[in-house]
Amino acid sequence: MHYLIAGGGDFGTRYLRKLNIARKRRNLPIESITVIDNNPDCKARKFVERISNAQIEVADLLEFGNAVWLRRKELKEATWVPAPIAPHIIAEWMKNKLEEEFKIKLDPLVYSWDHVKLPFIKALPDGRLLLSHAPGSCPVNCTEPADCAITKSPRWWEMKNTIKEITSNLPETRSIDYVAMLFGEHHYGVDGYGVGGIPMASIYNEFDKLGAVARTGKGRIGVATTSSCHAVVSLFEILK
Repeated sequence: MHYLIAGGGDFGTRYLRKLNIARKRRNLPIESITVIDNNPDCKARKFVERISNAQIEVADLLEFGNAVWLRRKELKEATWVPAPIAPHIIAEWMKNKLEEEFKIKLDPLVYSWDHVKLPFIKALPDGRLLLSHAPGSCPVNCTEPADCAITKSPRWWEMKNTIKEITSNLPETRSIDYVAMLFGEHHYGVDGYGVGGIPMASIYNEFDKLGAVARTGKGRIGVATTSSCHAVVSLFEILK
């Protein structure tokens, strides 16, 4: 398994250390860990230097999106570990690539979602929709177990199903043709070393599906970076 960690600050360093502990304690086949940060002396560096097969790749996270498409064959078996403070990064990669490849413009779609009943929902002016099923403040290391860490009751929700429901029930004049679902699965969560990761193969496959819509030069699309409880959904209208 190859991991790409977004950022070498507090969050990235925490994920790096968790993956290394999980590897050592369970002899897990983690072949490499790459931390992407624009600062070669970021916080994660001192830990990278102690971990075999770990490295820093100096790049801005948005600029790394250019490498993602050029290195598809190399990276398709890797797992992207997003930063919780910037889960929309993949949507930006996809937006930039779609606009470049298909000579289109993606305009943010800002809808009213007053009819959607969730503990937290907020539409931003740039087209992002912030969603959460959490009925309170989640524990820092929550791996979204079957029983909610807050309510202690069975977790009946799955955010990707919620997104499909609210986007598929829109009136025709506001309908969304396709929403790319990028699900962050918790790796090694049962051992207390949970790290949320999105397979790069999923990113590439979902991009191809968005491309099929973009190729027509019209329509509406979305990119959802989601866990079981939380999501950021970026919505766009395709313009020639």
